[in-house]
Amino acid sequence: MRTIALERTVLAYEDVGPDRGVPLLLVHGHPFDRSMWEPQLRRFGAERRVIVPDLRGYGASGGAVPEWPAFVDDLAALLDGLRVPRAVVAGLSMGGQIALEFWARHPGRVAGLLLADTTAAGETAESREARIAQAQRLLREGMDPYAVEVLYLMVAPDSPPAVAEHVLAMMRSTDPAGAAAAQRARAIVPTGGPTWPPSPCRRSWSWAPRTPSPPRRTRG
Repeated sequence: MRTIALERTVLAYEDVGPDRGVPLLLVHGHPFDRSMWEPQLRRFGAERRVIVPDLRGYGASGGAVPEWPAFVDDLAALLDGLRVPRAVVAGLSMGGQIALEFWARHPGRVAGLLLADTTAAGETAESREARIAQAQRLLREGMDPYAVEVLYLMVAPDSPPAVAEHVLAMMRSTDPAGAAAAQRARAIVPTGGPTWPPSPCRRSWSWAPRTPSPPRRTRG
């Protein structure tokens, strides 16, 4: 694990692989940490540079985001600090929303975009209410009751025991204050979101910006 001091936080991250080609930036979901990408880190780190941060308030990264754009600001500052002008950005769930926001704000820095189990839709009144309620619950009860309750929404019931154990451990170890701050920040994402690919699919897709061909979509 490495760390980098940014203006408002210290991010923990992994940075492995040969520095050739365009680096790959992997953005984890809620309420996980960078360790969810370990298989991809091993696979792709053998052939290219792979950068895997803990988002602010998750894993070994301290603090809590004051608002949604702070996640993107942190990633841009991380790439600046590592002298990475462009990257292929991949994100899962909340990480996919952050990746989309990164592309919307820094299109010239995104060589490719891969999104898994996420959405480009903004928040509704109902989802905002649910996120605020979840934030309050995490602060009141801690992570454990929530982690146990949602485990098999996060992994398939027939997943290998080691996978379920890892996911449960990630959720239990997350700082409730960091996770709650992220949920409050997500609750005020504008309805419809920024101007990004207009046709979200139910599971996952990949997008290479600034190409004349339509997005490649992969359902799973």
